[in-house]
Amino acid sequence: MILSLQYPVSTAWINAKIIALLIYITLGTIALKRGKTMLIRITAWGLAMLVFIYILGVANTKNPMII
Repeated sequence: MILSLQYPVSTAWINAKIIALLIYITLGTIALKRGKTMLIRITAWGLAMLVFIYILGVANTKNPMII
């Protein structure tokens, strides 16, 4: 096992990615399973795609405040 000796709560961009990942998973379950209407599912899918793009941006820049 390799340890990086970094704690997720000590780095802001890692925190942002973890929180965004949880939001992405929640939106994905709404889009695929829990959405009651087609409009809710499509909206959740679109928001999940935006969150995914945010995760990629944070991973590339290591800055949680990408614009």
